Amino acid sequence: MVAYMRLRQICLVAPHLEPVISDVAEIMGLAVCYRDGNVAKYGLENALLPVDTILLEVVAPFKDGTTAGRFIEKTGGRGGYMAIFCCNDPDERGRNANAMGVRTANVIDHAPYHGVQLHPRDCRAAFIEFNHTTGSDDVLGPYPPAGPDWQKFIRKDVTQALTGVEMPSPDPQGLAEHWGEDHRRCARQRR
Repeated sequence: MVAYMRLRQICLVAPHLEPVISDVAEIMGLAVCYRDGNVAKYGLENALLPVDTILLEVVAPFKDGTTAGRFIEKTGGRGGYMAIFCCNDPDERGRNANAMGVRTANVIDHAPYHGVQLHPRDCRAAFIEFNHTTGSDDVLGPYPPAGPDWQKFIRKDVTQALTGVEMPSPDPQGLAEHWGEDHRRCARQRR
């Protein structure tokens, strides 16, 4: 398989799911495709909205002591929580991050989905996840976190695409150097 990595999902965090998810859907002209009950084990509720082939997710804690709740407290409730990337080999990406001193926080293995989540403190800006789903090489293929028929909820009359993610940092230069090393390491491995 050819090595690739593409933005698959952007996750925002909010103190409460409503009215945030309704407001986002209305302003951006989007439709909720799925609410994943599996996130309850992390003390969260969520909703996902497709923006073309990238998913926009909003999560909100419903109990105290969650990572998301601590993130809200630390950032004053400002938005970006996770950047999730689909790739050919999440384990390799995780090992590369581990070699840089970035710990693995969680591995999700629910066939056909496999994800490696990196520790948010080590990522220095937001949670990062690398994942792969069998059949997801097709950008409109299956993606279990978005539900069985997420493609049917794509709307393009108001918002047509998400084209990137911006991660604020109190130390942008240090953040760039930190993650630039991963890029250089991957380039050396491909040679």
